[in-house]
Amino acid sequence: MIERIKNIQYKNRILWYLLVVVFAPIIILGIFSYSTYVTEVTKNVNLSTEATANQIKNRTDSVLINIKKDYLENEESDEIQWLLNTDIKYSDYSELVNATDVLDGSTYLSEYIDGYTFINFHTGWVLSNRGLYDYARVENQGDIELLYQYKADTLIRNFWLNQIGKSQITKLSREMVNLNNLSFICRLPANSKDPYALMIVNIKQSKLQEIISDNLGENDITVIDEDGNLVYTTNDDVYHYYEENEDKFNSHDLQSIKLKDGKAYNIAIADSDELAWKYIVSYDVDKIRAAADKILSFSIVMFTIVIMGFVMSILATRKIYKPVSSLTDHIHELENEEKSKRRENEFEYIAKSIDNLVGKNTALEKLIESQQGQLTELFQLRLIKSEIKQDQLEYYLSRLKLSRQKYLSVISINIRSQDAFEEYDEARQDAVRIGVVENLPKDILAQLFMPAICNAKTITMAVTQKQESLLEENIMRVYERISTFVFEQYNLRINLGISKSFEDLLMYRTAYYESVEALKNSEVFSREQKIENTTDTSSGVMFYSDIMNAADGYIYDVALEREIKEAVDSCDKERAFYIIDEFIEELVNKKVSANECSFYMHRFMISIILIASNAGLIINDVFGNEVDNIFLSFNQIYDLNKMTSFYKYKIVTPIIKELSNYRTSRTSEIMTHVQRLIEETKGDISLTECAEKLKFHPSYIWKIMKLEKNITFTDYVAQYKISEAKIMLKETNLTIAEIALALKYTNTQNFIRFFSKHVGTTPGKYRQEYNKMLS
Repeated sequence: MIERIKNIQYKNRILWYLLVVVFAPIIILGIFSYSTYVTEVTKNVNLSTEATANQIKNRTDSVLINIKKDYLENEESDEIQWLLNTDIKYSDYSELVNATDVLDGSTYLSEYIDGYTFINFHTGWVLSNRGLYDYARVENQGDIELLYQYKADTLIRNFWLNQIGKSQITKLSREMVNLNNLSFICRLPANSKDPYALMIVNIKQSKLQEIISDNLGENDITVIDEDGNLVYTTNDDVYHYYEENEDKFNSHDLQSIKLKDGKAYNIAIADSDELAWKYIVSYDVDKIRAAADKILSFSIVMFTIVIMGFVMSILATRKIYKPVSSLTDHIHELENEEKSKRRENEFEYIAKSIDNLVGKNTALEKLIESQQGQLTELFQLRLIKSEIKQDQLEYYLSRLKLSRQKYLSVISINIRSQDAFEEYDEARQDAVRIGVVENLPKDILAQLFMPAICNAKTITMAVTQKQESLLEENIMRVYERISTFVFEQYNLRINLGISKSFEDLLMYRTAYYESVEALKNSEVFSREQKIENTTDTSSGVMFYSDIMNAADGYIYDVALEREIKEAVDSCDKERAFYIIDEFIEELVNKKVSANECSFYMHRFMISIILIASNAGLIINDVFGNEVDNIFLSFNQIYDLNKMTSFYKYKIVTPIIKELSNYRTSRTSEIMTHVQRLIEETKGDISLTECAEKLKFHPSYIWKIMKLEKNITFTDYVAQYKISEAKIMLKETNLTIAEIALALKYTNTQNFIRFFSKHVGTTPGKYRQEYNKMLS
């Protein structure tokens, strides 16, 4: 009877266990899921809105900067110079076509250009995408005069004019200059103290809004200009809130706002670098709560279903207990015991049988203990190779008696000698690594999660702690202690790479490779540190998180590349040295990863060497016998200071020296070729065409002419044409039209205007006055 009661009590325990196991997790899960969902989604939304704001800002700035850059690069073009220096006529068709092509913008930017206007106040002509007309016919001259005088007393030659949302003329007449929406303004000539022309480029409003509103997802966007005026919004409520609380939006720490009607938004703010606009991305908080409420409702439904299953649990208890009874019968059969013993307590009987099995495994346990070190090393290698599954992890930790805490970080260590140029000895390095691992002091071993191992030419070890702050302290203790130990025992220093912290032990492989990547960067950047004190045990250490933070902030500086090319091409060694220092310093400050650093340095070097090649120099003459080893020699340098010296004295100095000698010896010869080309073409040749025929850069031809003749290419061509025209007017009976044709003018009127501008009288009057003088 008593045995029967025990059996019944056990069944009741099973029933209650089932109820607790089923009910409690659902209740806890529901509350936890709701709270976690709201917290995590809110966090992710904050990150998403911030990323969206920065993406919109960067995307908009990038387009506007490229537009600005494109038009500024064309300021010195022949087409723009023609517009500045020519009294335009309707018959100048080909020149006008070329000029409008430039004003239309580059092909890849044309979709963003709504129109353009070029005003020459000296000649009184206006050229726009709506036609050519006299400035006197401009209907909004007052606005143009105000625009021309804007900051005229400063050195500012170009600026953005924002008229979005302000009073605008919806329908423009042909003679009205378009100042609607957003426009880029340039006062020309750019290098003149008294500019006399305006170039106005209108940005297409629809494309600007398309850029701003692209990929918003469920977010809203509100754009405010520097005066607090609305540029664009997809949520009027947010803009009205901004009008009433403008001061709050000056802080980038503002992450949420609540309107008067109780509606809340998560927001992120990004400031434009180009226009001083403010981009405000907002997300409706109610969307997060609505999704979270669904989770809570689902939990309630599940709880109701479980209550309905209560009765089913009672019936299921008997079936759950049946395997226990069957197991007892099976053990009896295995041990050939009488059935009378079946009535004893099932669990006590099963426990005795397990004790017998444990005794048989004692020998196996002792074997495992004797091989503890090797097994732990194999376990660590399997973690690195991701060969451990989740269901195996706890078994291994228990068997190997490893105590894991919440946070874990992996450290990779490499041994380096005191002399940076010491010949690398693989066998010696292996011996040192093995010696370090086998002789680590106990106080270091006590800080480690598992014993250190040698793997892939590095020493690998792991540190674990219950808090991230304690983990960092533990890492620093290991770093300081092992640096001192290696220096004292082997008179060597070390490089360390440290991964981020991880909570999941199965992320060990990721942590290991992060530490190796950090180690590589440590080996590069530690070489720029000069060790003067031979008793200094300091080591090179690099955290993977530092690499990631730095990498996100670095973009290869194309402007610096252009500046170094200009400096070398101009044979300005001092300027070139300064740019090299700036380039190397930027790589160091941004902590660019080792692989990227090597790529950017090679690109920078190639851009310099191409200057010599483009100038017509023979590379062998520049670098001599070292030309075949120039890149190999550079790749063998790891010290950034020595890399800087290599750039300056092995690359830049010989190029500038050879380039200077080459150009000095050829200056007069090149000037002769330029004059010959101008005479052969009767002056019908541009600076770019002349440079192409002589295989030089246009700026170099320009410099030679200034040096030899103290005159620009355009002025020299003009003088030549005037001289030829005067000779033909005085010494021949050719008509004005025939002279114009001989000087490559397709239009006689163009020749007459050109002659009158430079001589002060028409060709016909000049001939008459000359003939009168002779008679």
